[in-house]
Amino acid sequence: MKSGKLALVLCSLCFGQAVFAEDTTWNFADVADTGNYYGNQINVSQSGQNLTVSAWADSGVTWGNDGYGRLNGTIESARVDANSWGLLNYNRLHDYYHDGKKADGHMIDNSLGTDMLLFSFDEAVSVTNLNLGWAQDSNKRGYSDISIAAFSELPSLNGSNWSDVVNSTTLTFSSTFANVSTGGYDLSSIATEARYWLIGAYNSVFGTADKAGKGNDGFKLLALTTHAKQPTSDVPAPATGALMAAVCALVIYRRRKQ
Repeated sequence: MKSGKLALVLCSLCFGQAVFAEDTTWNFADVADTGNYYGNQINVSQSGQNLTVSAWADSGVTWGNDGYGRLNGTIESARVDANSWGLLNYNRLHDYYHDGKKADGHMIDNSLGTDMLLFSFDEAVSVTNLNLGWAQDSNKRGYSDISIAAFSELPSLNGSNWSDVVNSTTLTFSSTFANVSTGGYDLSSIATEARYWLIGAYNSVFGTADKAGKGNDGFKLLALTTHAKQPTSDVPAPATGALMAAVCALVIYRRRKQ
């Protein structure tokens, strides 16, 4: 092999990995959380990346003199949990009863307020696929309407409302996807990369979609696939330096022969 071609190969080894992207699939079946309390988190590390998941809902209640509580749209921290079907959201209405049963179910739903999960990555990623382990709508069919939003900076949620969150200057993407069924759902059409993603039950402030309707959407999120532009497993600095030194030495040697 001629020295020029060999130098080209070595340069490819040095710099090629900085060009290639990588996909990471995050599986949330039965993952552990930090404790049984509102405001808890789930922390996951995979392929050199770190992810924190927290739960939120507009479950704020104003209590009347009649002893009844009415939702006021205020966002509060909730409790994130997981079972074999994936991630769940227990919002604070779970402490109360409505029509003789718990006001909030063990799912991500919009029956009373809107449940959302906040995914905080340590680097910007695009979300290319999600997998619902379980889903239902008002007719108990196996799919749900889902709203997704992305932010360039950590959004201010506590004490806010979903309309204010959508109007934030840090919002980079917001949309709704109708009739998402259990199993994999392709989201590769979303070109946005961000460190912070909200994924939850349908709420029209995040966008509307044909056949999407708020009411009794509910799901459990089994997995997410994300795409990172820059690889997390770069060539170690010593190895890169050695390859660069080899290229330089080869070029110098070739020049001396000429």
